[in-house]
Amino acid sequence: MTQQPLRGVTSLHFNQDQSCFCCAMETGVRIYNVEPLMEKGHLGS
Repeated sequence: MTQQPLRGVTSLHFNQDQSCFCCAMETGVRIYNVEPLMEKGHLGS
């Protein structure tokens, strides 16, 4: 059986007032709201 490489977070950044953060991964980018914690959008797969 071949091993699949781990796909994780490559970068994580908050906006100026820390109400949202952007999470860059090998498969795309996701944007999250902090309070309440929920995904606001994504690009990629």
